[in-house]
Amino acid sequence: AVLASTTLVLAASYSLWLGKRVLFGDTKGDKVATMSTLKMDELWALLILAFFVLLIGIKPDIILNISEESSLNMIKIIGSKY
Repeated sequence: AVLASTTLVLAASYSLWLGKRVLFGDTKGDKVATMSTLKMDELWALLILAFFVLLIGIKPDIILNISEESSLNMIKIIGSKY
């Protein structure tokens, strides 16, 4: 439990540090400064992915209904042993 807690704290602090660098840091390399904007096929892929992420966030039972029967079966199997 101590190792898991330590790992969780380190991962959270690294995520915050990385987010700060990405959102507020200056571009120091020439490659980053000369990057072009998204191409149309990249934009469509990003929009489709964002749509599905939002859809599952708003209506998660789309995925949960698929696994409900097997989950109930697993609960019944585990519950009968105890």
